[in-house]
Amino acid sequence: GYFAPPGLEAYVTGDDAYVWDLPDATARGGELASGEGALDAKGTFPIATALALPGQRGTETVTVEAEVEDVSRQVLSGRSSVVVHPGEFYVALEPPKDFFVEKGRALEPGLLAVEPSGRPVSGVPITLELIRRVFRTVVEASGEEGSHYESRAVDTTVASCSVKSGSSPARCAVRAPEPGYYLLRATAKDRRQNALAASTSLYVLGEGASPGWFMSDVTRVDLVTDKKMYEVGDTARILVKNPFPEAEALVTVERAGVLTRERVRLTGPTPTVRVPITDAMRPNAFVSVHLVRGRSADPPPRGQDPGAPTFRLGYASLTLNPEARRLAVSVTPSKKEARPGEAIEVDVAVRDRAGKPVRSAVTFYAVDEGVLMLTGYKTPDPIPVFTAPRPLSVVTLDGRDDLARLVVRRLGEGGADKGDE
Repeated sequence: GYFAPPGLEAYVTGDDAYVWDLPDATARGGELASGEGALDAKGTFPIATALALPGQRGTETVTVEAEVEDVSRQVLSGRSSVVVHPGEFYVALEPPKDFFVEKGRALEPGLLAVEPSGRPVSGVPITLELIRRVFRTVVEASGEEGSHYESRAVDTTVASCSVKSGSSPARCAVRAPEPGYYLLRATAKDRRQNALAASTSLYVLGEGASPGWFMSDVTRVDLVTDKKMYEVGDTARILVKNPFPEAEALVTVERAGVLTRERVRLTGPTPTVRVPITDAMRPNAFVSVHLVRGRSADPPPRGQDPGAPTFRLGYASLTLNPEARRLAVSVTPSKKEARPGEAIEVDVAVRDRAGKPVRSAVTFYAVDEGVLMLTGYKTPDPIPVFTAPRPLSVVTLDGRDDLARLVVRRLGEGGADKGDE
């Protein structure tokens, strides 16, 4: 189950970022104990189970289920759950303010040790590691002519430092020497030697060795945005996990149609494209990058052709802050009390998020408050309704993908297994 100590909204207390790409990252589950017994004279039956959870990486939930059968064979059942903390305290890690950082820049996050109640624990040794994660990819044969990619995460600790926790965040600095995908991971142990960790991810940009991106059999390229939410006037930076040394790219911004288009040449493993955020993109838009690489090597006499022309297509969502559209409405009557049938004047003021007056169309009505209280009426919030994300209504078709499938189908005619489509 998910749990975070209170008051640490700006910190990460879980190790999900580190565990995410590992082979055993799936959620755990299983039976810890079971048995039977008889209720005592008070109708109770105590259950005692040691909460030893080997390999526990974070907060887990233990559920107890029980069934009681009486003399008439009627059965009643119930269940209750409890949160099992990974240790006596949590390690809290402050993520970098920027998701993209330049090569060589110092990273100095705040580090804390906190009890589940949120109270800081002083004197705990905490180790901060900067881990570079690359994916080693091999091409495995599939059938007589087919093949597929197999990628596995390989981690290398490129920098580390140690601090002792206190009542305020402790800090130490690490630097990334090369571009790529990195993990900031803080680790510690409690008095019972429980291993505790918190981690967050970031991308380091710049010239250098290939980061070794994850490769799959689909013709997709992964895009990463530098923010989760944007304001009008911002410029979004989108990292393209470029699998090619060089490629031509068609960059478009889409939703109900194509808003903008640009052709650029991308070089290196960590190129970024910039997209100005405009009011026309509300409430959200999608950026698309279509990579095309020509032939990079002569075709071999037989077998796989890694230098053949190829392409990749990727999308990322750009979400605009819906709160920027919220208006503050104030209603001020000329009298606090009035008799039935008496006319009163009401001043209505509408201001934007910056507190400036806004010319608006106002619907004004007066309702008996007693009636509203009887119905449990609550003033509806229009923002989630009118700024809800809209789906992508543009379809991208590439004839090369269809042609490749057609060729495979023809090779497979005659009953011979020629591999997967």
